[in-house]
Amino acid sequence: MIKLPTGRGTVEEQLAEIRNYLEHQSRARKTTADQSYEMLDEIYRSLTESRNDYDAASLRELWNKLHGINQVVANYLSPTGTAYRTASIPYGEVDSTSTSTKFTATVPGITELRDGVCMLLKNGVVTSAAGFTININGLGGKPSVNNMTAATLDTTIFNINYTMLFVYDSTRVTGGCWICYRGYDANTNTIGYQLRTNSFTLPASDKFYRYRLLFQSPTRDKFIPANTSTSTNATAARTPTTRPIDPFAPIMYYGSTTTVNAGASPGATVLWTQYVITLGYSFNWTGAALTLTTSHPVFLKCAPQTDGSAIIDATAPITQTAPASADGKIYIYLGVATSATAVELMQDHPVYQYKDGGFRQWTNAT
Repeated sequence: MIKLPTGRGTVEEQLAEIRNYLEHQSRARKTTADQSYEMLDEIYRSLTESRNDYDAASLRELWNKLHGINQVVANYLSPTGTAYRTASIPYGEVDSTSTSTKFTATVPGITELRDGVCMLLKNGVVTSAAGFTININGLGGKPSVNNMTAATLDTTIFNINYTMLFVYDSTRVTGGCWICYRGYDANTNTIGYQLRTNSFTLPASDKFYRYRLLFQSPTRDKFIPANTSTSTNATAARTPTTRPIDPFAPIMYYGSTTTVNAGASPGATVLWTQYVITLGYSFNWTGAALTLTTSHPVFLKCAPQTDGSAIIDATAPITQTAPASADGKIYIYLGVATSATAVELMQDHPVYQYKDGGFRQWTNAT
């Protein structure tokens, strides 16, 4: 990394430090003839000739000039061909001619596209799910590529005023591309905040369809879908499964539209242990849109069985209200309502029961 001198000490000490810095840059720039280095050479010659003619004011002017140049020279090649990285990343904003599929912007200091050139770019339009290209300083449109994949176009939807870090790569995609780095996937369904399985799956007890909650059998060797309805409408009435489930087993969400046959196993990469789900696909006993209270917990009401399993309540399986007296039911915590029809499914699912005058955690102990 190119690093400026410290700027400390007497005028003479600082001038000596600057001379050493410029001598190093002169040696390191033999593979390029960029104008920025010519400016550095000019400063170096001036220092060599004048020696001690700098006072504090003129020295400060020199420092300002060096800092202005440093951002440009920091990305230029060393003798070994390795790109320098700069701590001062150039920043730009997409201009008014940009569309959801084509970004254009002016970014100071970028004069050519070379491996390692980086920039911060602030978005001004919502990007397209089909991907988008970026044209910086008229150097040509290059596709944005997801940093987590080998050569996949970035189809994440970015909203307005989202600032992204891009690094140019000439080889990942034929013709070159901008690799997009970000702290999380900013997709509109906030997928980056969710938790997905990687390889775990089980065969299904019954044929099931899109967007279902999956429970586990008492022996934990099968997935039990919340229902087997064929409807693609979240407001259609659904009869809950009557199969017994293990109330303490992990609950998963099947986030796909592909039908899974009985005995077949859903793909592990579409199974989620934490996800914002439309609850009506799994539980809808009224045949109308649900009316959950936002930010309140959501429980699955079940009847405990003597073997430790549970059967989901058939008439009103979902509740947000704890019982005020003993009712013989257990309540599996699913998560928190994020809207009238959606729930953030949580990883942990403690089980509760009204007992001994209070709503207490149930462990199936007598």
